[in-house]
Amino acid sequence: MEQRKAETLETRLIEAEVIHQEQLSEITDFLESRKELLGGAPLRLAANARPKELEELRARLAEEEARVGAAEKTLVSSWSEQRAMDLQWQAELQARDQRLEMAQKESWPRRSGGPPSPPVPQAPRS
Repeated sequence: MEQRKAETLETRLIEAEVIHQEQLSEITDFLESRKELLGGAPLRLAANARPKELEELRARLAEEEARVGAAEKTLVSSWSEQRAMDLQWQAELQARDQRLEMAQKESWPRRSGGPPSPPVPQAPRS
């Protein structure tokens, strides 16, 4: 049963890492596509645009960057929370395993024909 729990935990960690990598790839792809889309646009527009239009473009770009930044923060936060839960779970499993080992070591001599337990004192009869 412990083996199964350890395997489940390892599977969860691997799945979380895969999801994290996929999300990072999506964000990177999104940023690259935006960069390509906007690539030469500011330079082309700057020659023909009025200051008001430039400000509007800058505002839209800032909005987009803010959304991407928020998405990255959410991703990192969720990844950190998942990692913290997994580490806590591992620590709990390790502590439980150590307690189990200690309990087995303490009970081992009695089960294997070790020295008998001392007699229990009884109250004198009157």
